[in-house]
Amino acid sequence: MVGIGSRFRIVCSLLVLAGGVAFADDGKLLENRGDTVLREWSEKTGQIRSLYTVFTRTIVDPVWNDKDVSPGSARYLSPKMARLDVTGGRMPESLVLPGNGEAWHFKPANQNVQDNIVEIHKLPQDVQEKDVLEDGPLPFLFATKPDKAKQRYKFEILDENEEMLRAKITPKLEDDQRDFVEAEITLKKTDWLPTRISILE
Repeated sequence: MVGIGSRFRIVCSLLVLAGGVAFADDGKLLENRGDTVLREWSEKTGQIRSLYTVFTRTIVDPVWNDKDVSPGSARYLSPKMARLDVTGGRMPESLVLPGNGEAWHFKPANQNVQDNIVEIHKLPQDVQEKDVLEDGPLPFLFATKPDKAKQRYKFEILDENEEMLRAKITPKLEDDQRDFVEAEITLKKTDWLPTRISILE
């Protein structure tokens, strides 16, 4: 959910596009479009040190033809602190990474839950050592490092123009497949942050 690096450019005097694969004039294979997008997305979002954004979460149950719409907000402070709040709807909740190696999950009392519930989980050591950009409560808000992203996900560009890019992300690993079947994300090219994330569980 996600890499860091300084921007660099590949400069060549002649570029030939063949079947979506790029070659320089010396015949060396360059990045395909998907690799370029993952790198640019990772580099741009890797420069973000803090963030606050609001969103609307919509949960659709196609079996019962049911929809639950809730407002929410997300906060991030590099490298270890993040908070996700969903207010309203049938399933309000807050998920907090306070930066001390724990994850706090708060569910307020509502029509479905009689009492406030607070769950405090100790994160595994390998997770504690990661930037929350890599694996945090804000899936696909930031890009994963390109090499890791390619190991974990299949990345397919569905649509692209000068202002936006829409892509499908399919998990390859069993752990990720337990979380979701596929995700569709729309990115603004000005800052490579998403305007829409759709996840099929």
